[in-house]
Amino acid sequence: MDTNHLLTGGGLVALVIGLTEVAKQLGVSTRYVPILAICISVGLAFAISGGSVDTIIPAVIAGLTASGLWSGTKATIGK
Repeated sequence: MDTNHLLTGGGLVALVIGLTEVAKQLGVSTRYVPILAICISVGLAFAISGGSVDTIIPAVIAGLTASGLWSGTKATIGK
């Protein structure tokens, strides 16, 4: 599988959303979820790509997208 497809196709965003949700269920403060999302996405992208530095920027964007989607959904639902 082409790693660029995973990084640009939204797969990484979905994976980061899922993992940050698990972290929240385990007790991670919601205050740290955006930072956690970026760290998870960069770590996963780096591992998936075999250590390619070219994946850092798309990974940061994926982490920001994942945390923005989470906060936007939270605001819409009104919790």
